[in-house]
Amino acid sequence: MEIVLTITVIIGLLLILFISNYLIYKWIVGRAIRKIIKPYFSKIGYKIEGTRFVGLFKTGDFKWKGFPFRPFMHSGYPMQSVYIYVQLIKKETDTSIRITAKISTLFLFIRKVEYSKTLS
Repeated sequence: MEIVLTITVIIGLLLILFISNYLIYKWIVGRAIRKIIKPYFSKIGYKIEGTRFVGLFKTGDFKWKGFPFRPFMHSGYPMQSVYIYVQLIKKETDTSIRITAKISTLFLFIRKVEYSKTLS
């Protein structure tokens, strides 16, 4: 009986950890799109058609080598990055383009957003 209870508690904690991680990811991406990405691209004449998750261990169009998640702080700076694909449409010509946005966060605060291509 004690083993079943222990396994149930461990599975419950893992489930809570997974769900909270997913909700934090969705909150960070939604906030970055609403406050940083959408205003920037609408200012230069693009409209966001949609976004998509790049992948757990992928960096999209940045093509950086190495493992994107590290168990230590790089240079003592606890920065984490989230990568998303952003599908854009040019308002005047209706041409579509896909770029990768790198959202750098410090805990739950967005510090920087970088793009894989420079658009004008």
